Amino acid sequence: MTATLRLEIGDVEWGNGGGAHGVTNGVNLNSHSGARVGNGQGGAMGADGVNVETKWGYIDFAMPWGVPLRIRGGLQPWFLSKGILVDDDVAGLRAYGKWNILSYDLGW
Repeated sequence: MTATLRLEIGDVEWGNGGGAHGVTNGVNLNSHSGARVGNGQGGAMGADGVNVETKWGYIDFAMPWGVPLRIRGGLQPWFLSKGILVDDDVAGLRAYGKWNILSYDLGW
């Protein structure tokens, strides 16, 4: 069994405020009582904006007794056709594996 946690630093713009007493440079549509909150905030005084996000957080384990199946649950990457059709992050369950020449991938 493995556990994965991947964090992502948002697009923090130097000089943009954040937190309850942050300096405001320009219009902020996510404002609540003058607080700068949301993605990419926290680049100046009052640097308590949301700038670290959870990208992935999941557990992944193999089925016992040699069954060619793995189960993964949580926030995880999802690719279809090597990222040509879908390349995104999802919350859900995934069952996947390979048996002889057959690869399979089921998700919910």
